[in-house]
Amino acid sequence: MNNRIEITKIGTPEGWLIEAAAEIGLDFSGLTHETTSSFITHVFKQHGDEKTEKSRGQIAVTLADIAKIPDIVKNPDYAVIGIRRSGEIQNAYAKIYEGDTTMPGRICRG
Repeated sequence: MNNRIEITKIGTPEGWLIEAAAEIGLDFSGLTHETTSSFITHVFKQHGDEKTEKSRGQIAVTLADIAKIPDIVKNPDYAVIGIRRSGEIQNAYAKIYEGDTTMPGRICRG
C-alpha cells in the first residue's frame, strides 16, 4: 500500500488573486495551486456516493468534477480568500456550471 501523498500542481495564482490577497495583508506571489491524492481520496470517500449525497440534497462528486478544478481556480464565480484552517492559509473557490455550483476546497499553498 502506498501511503505517499502525491501533489498535482495546477498553476500559479492569477493576478486578481494576488492583488486581493495583498489587500488583506497576504502575499500569494510565489504560491501554487495544487491538489493532493489525499484531498481526492477524501472527496470521493466523503462526497462520492450518489445515494448519500442525494439524502443530503447534494450531487455526488465525479471524476469529471475533479477535472474542472483548474478552471474553477482560474475563473471562479466566487472566491473566499485567506481561510485559516489547521494552521494553514487556504482559499475556497466556487463556479456555477449549468445551474450547479462546484466548490473545491483546499487549493493554495506555499
